Amino acid sequence: MAAQLEQVQIDNNSFSSKIPQGLGLVKSLYRFSASLNGLYGELPPNFCDSPVMSIVNLSHNSLSGRIPEVKKCRKLVSLSLAGNSHNGNIPSSLGELPVLTYLDLSDNKLTGPIPQALQNLKLALFNVSSNQLSGRVPYSLISGLPASFLQGNPDLCGPGLLNPCSDDQPKHRSFDLTILTCALISIAFAVGTFIVAGGFIAYHRYRKQRTQVGIWRSVFFYPLRVTEHDLVMGMDEKSAAGSAGVFGRVYIVSLPSGELVAVKKLVNFGVQSSKALKAEIKTLAKIRHKNVVKVLGFCHSDDSIFLIYEFLQKGSLGDLISRPDFNLQWNVRLRIAIGVAQGLGYLHKDYVPHLLHRNVKSKNILLDADFQPKLADFALDRIVGEAAFQSTMASESALSCYNAPGKRSGIAMNS
Repeated sequence: MAAQLEQVQIDNNSFSSKIPQGLGLVKSLYRFSASLNGLYGELPPNFCDSPVMSIVNLSHNSLSGRIPEVKKCRKLVSLSLAGNSHNGNIPSSLGELPVLTYLDLSDNKLTGPIPQALQNLKLALFNVSSNQLSGRVPYSLISGLPASFLQGNPDLCGPGLLNPCSDDQPKHRSFDLTILTCALISIAFAVGTFIVAGGFIAYHRYRKQRTQVGIWRSVFFYPLRVTEHDLVMGMDEKSAAGSAGVFGRVYIVSLPSGELVAVKKLVNFGVQSSKALKAEIKTLAKIRHKNVVKVLGFCHSDDSIFLIYEFLQKGSLGDLISRPDFNLQWNVRLRIAIGVAQGLGYLHKDYVPHLLHRNVKSKNILLDADFQPKLADFALDRIVGEAAFQSTMASESALSCYNAPGKRSGIAMNS
């Protein structure tokens, strides 16, 4: 059986073990995807030696050690090892893989420079944020990447980054100036300093503010070939899905690959650190149930949080029942009711940690092409913070004749 195995896809489970040493010996294996588990230990040296291996996704586990050289992975298209504890250098042999286009090594403990050989690749996505890398970033990678995919490496330098490399600084030539020339320059400099001081300080503050506001951090739990720039450019009035909710608006965004995703834009109230926010959303992303919407990833800045969900064709139940031509068979209505109950039961009782939805309503019940319901907007209190959640829900309650049971404040809820 193993000799004929073509793909392994065990994402979003609780598997806790080392990766089998014989993984690369399965010559027919072209996909190995085991993200969001508890895998530990080092990657086997032959982890992608299969001659047809094209997709490896081991992100968000507890893997450690060095990343092995990967010279035999000639058909590897996508490699994601984000959210582990890999250390050592990025293997330069990655630059020898002819079709590698997706490389995510973010949130590890990698050190050393970014290999110059990676310039040989035509990367649609290259994310090495939140490591301990140093040295000059190859220019072709800087010019084709959002800055957020390099941030979290304070010792990286290069054109356009916060740290210019030392040899990028212009070299000053010494001139044999006369005493008169020196005096004139000194006077001009002093006068000029007073004139431009105010403007310089204002510009410095403006640039600093822009830098802080413009910093984005991205975490993808599935191999999405998208940047925050793609998301922002795709979020306009034409892509808005329905009316805005109290927590933010949902946009249907078409990725460069043609795939559709739903993006919910939330206000970042700043109550959690980047690390804590990632941990909370990772908890939601590990949910795996047919009646709960998948969380594919998120991006956040100081101002906003973009939650990326799977796209469901039929939209929300609330939008459906508000149509003048609404007409659903009773067996479909029963299927929706049972599905919602099963999803809530899973969140409240079966999933660990137990999660309360706290905002169950028809707008937050999405339907796929077969009218299978999936719960959305669950456990937002864990993302925006309890105080912001209560305040926002109170403002909606004042304008609505319906209140979800989970909105009630002042009462300890457990189911």
